[in-house]
Amino acid sequence: MVTIKDIARECNVAVSTVSRALADSKLIPESTRKRIQENAKNMGYIPNSLAKQLRTKQTRSIGVFSFVGKHLGFSHYLFSKVLDSFMHEACNYGYDIVLLSENLLKNNENLVNYCKSRNLEGVLVLCGDLKEKPLQELISSVIPVVVIDGFDQNLSMATYCISSNNREMMFNLTEHVISMGHKDIVFITGNEQFYVTHERKQGFLSALKYHGIQFRDEMLVSGSYYDLNEIDKNLRAVLSRKNLPSCILLPDDYSAVRVYTLLQEYGLQIGKNISLTGYDGLEFAEQLTPRLTTVEQNTKQIGILAAQTFIKVSKGEEVPFMQLVKSKLFIGESVYKI
Repeated sequence: MVTIKDIARECNVAVSTVSRALADSKLIPESTRKRIQENAKNMGYIPNSLAKQLRTKQTRSIGVFSFVGKHLGFSHYLFSKVLDSFMHEACNYGYDIVLLSENLLKNNENLVNYCKSRNLEGVLVLCGDLKEKPLQELISSVIPVVVIDGFDQNLSMATYCISSNNREMMFNLTEHVISMGHKDIVFITGNEQFYVTHERKQGFLSALKYHGIQFRDEMLVSGSYYDLNEIDKNLRAVLSRKNLPSCILLPDDYSAVRVYTLLQEYGLQIGKNISLTGYDGLEFAEQLTPRLTTVEQNTKQIGILAAQTFIKVSKGEEVPFMQLVKSKLFIGESVYKI
């Protein structure tokens, strides 16, 4: 590799002069600067970014911590799309992305010290639950943290949260189901401790109340996100009831793929004698027949907003601790009209 010593020898100047010229320092006459820069370019010089990081103590690196379950990790269908958008936007601003393993928590690694040792300028947390002590310590540290789909009132002033407008969209989804004549509705929720679950439950209950439908305990079933075994168990429990619901709201589109098969086992036809909805708007769910009614989350905008939040924070700009990204209701054929 061509070094600044090679350039100094070629241009017959001191190494310090080359270093300043390549940094576009005004201390070096313009003619000399241009001559050195042109020679560096012709010689194929590549700046040593690591050396620059050591000098400035800035790595231009953002860590990404996935806390969405070991069975999915970074392959989580929704968060992987958010991450893809985030990485693309962050790279446009010259940032590198460092993936952090959940094993750091299992090995009792101090997450804050680890991030500091890597000189990370911030950490993006793909998260559902912020109760873990290492995560709370990270959020309470001086390292800027952006959390996707996670919120804790006690930590609201120490972090930046980005999520979809889950409460509003669950209200709209439930309202659509009600407008199709359904009153016997069951909502299989995601993990109870997650902020997103709380928001969606509130949207569901508000829609029932707004339309004068009396809530009954059996209308809510506690489940898990992206867990096929859990959705299998919960759905079979619902289908074993004496009085079947006319519509089942699922926690995510991933579960819908499994449920389509299960309902066939019970001789039920989606969109004809039982209705079904999903949540997320995942691409593979578009292949389901009949087409699934769901909520399409704007994963691209969530990722872009997360990256731009880090940029604004690095510039000292004010950023709200909670930012909601609008989703869209997609009406398929999986909900029939009574």
